[in-house]
Amino acid sequence: MSTHEPVTGRDRKREATRHRLLDAGLHLFAERGYHAVTAAEIADAAGVTERTFFRHFPTKTDLILTNWRRLAAQLQVAMAAVPEDTPPIEVVRAGVTAFSAFLMETVEARPASSMADYAANLPVLTMLDVVLALEHSVSDELARRLGRSNEDLPVRMVANASIGLLRAAGRAYALGARARPLTETAAESIDHLRPLFETLHSGR
Repeated sequence: MSTHEPVTGRDRKREATRHRLLDAGLHLFAERGYHAVTAAEIADAAGVTERTFFRHFPTKTDLILTNWRRLAAQLQVAMAAVPEDTPPIEVVRAGVTAFSAFLMETVEARPASSMADYAANLPVLTMLDVVLALEHSVSDELARRLGRSNEDLPVRMVANASIGLLRAAGRAYALGARARPLTETAAESIDHLRPLFETLHSGR
C-alpha cells in the first residue's frame, strides 16, 4: 500500500488486532514463560482465532521479534536526532538511553515477579537477531558520521561493546536490579568505553 493511500477501516482493524495479539502474547510469556504458551492461547486471550494469529505472525518468535524491533527502532531514531557535531560517545549514549526508556516501560508493564522467567526463556536466536540489529544500527550511524566503513574494526568494536553493556544492564534490570532507573545505569555504563571511543574519534 502506498504511503499516499488513505488508511481504511480494514487497515485500522488489522492494526488493532495485531496490537491485541502483541499485548496478549507478551503478557502470557511474562506470566508463564515463552515455551509454556501456545499460539492458540495467545489468540484466545486476544479474542481472535488461531488462524488469525498466524495471519499476523508466522510463529511465536515473530511476535517477540516484532516487539523487540519496535524497541530497537528507538535507538536508531534517537541517534539520528543528535546534532552532527556531537561526539560519538554522546551519540551512542543518546541511543542507549532511548532504548532503555522503552525497555523500562516493557518491563514495568509486566508483573515484576515473572520477569526473571521471561528474561530467561526468550529464544536465543530471537535475541541474537535483535542484538545484531542494534549493533548494526550503532555501527551504521557512527560510520556515517565519521565517514568510515561500518565494517571498520574500531567502529564495530565500539558498536558491539556498547550493545553488550546495554544488554547487561537491561537483563539485570529485568531480573530485579531496580535500585536506579535503567536509563541512568545504561547511560553511565557507556563511560566505561571512553578509551574505545577516544581511539575511534582519533581515527587510530
